[in-house]
Amino acid sequence: MFGPVGEKFASGRPPLSIRGAVLAPAGRDGAGGGAGGRPVLRVLVAEDEAITAMHIEDILLELGHEVVGTVDNGPDAVAAAGRLRPDLMLMDIRLARDSDGIAAATEVYRALGIRSVFLSAHSDTLTRERAAAALPLGFAVKPFSTSQLAVLLDGVCEALGRKG
Repeated sequence: MFGPVGEKFASGRPPLSIRGAVLAPAGRDGAGGGAGGRPVLRVLVAEDEAITAMHIEDILLELGHEVVGTVDNGPDAVAAAGRLRPDLMLMDIRLARDSDGIAAATEVYRALGIRSVFLSAHSDTLTRERAAAALPLGFAVKPFSTSQLAVLLDGVCEALGRKG
């Protein structure tokens, strides 16, 4: 689960911790090149607050990543992931229509093998333990800065086996 810095995940490797964000190891391949030599990730954003979604999109574009879609609820996130096949989903936990981002991320991971990073204001222990079921690549607490998201996504690229 998500515990103190240095705690080991199921893989036996320790997570990476980035100012409130935690990264877990992964194993998908890919390559590309974005801003500053970063690999390009194809990202689906699931966020119910329109201003926050636009801010996340702006950060992703500034960092050289591709935003393949933005949705505001869990069922749409599952459907969009099936259609668009992103490399990664940035997923809020509480979404529109009373939908659960953790449930959506878990469904997408089980069906398609697509991993998520949770971006949420809800970071209590119970929420993090529930989120672990989706085998997320990370968890960042809102609000976060551009540099924090950049470091988190660099770690995701490394976890996915991508080089800059």
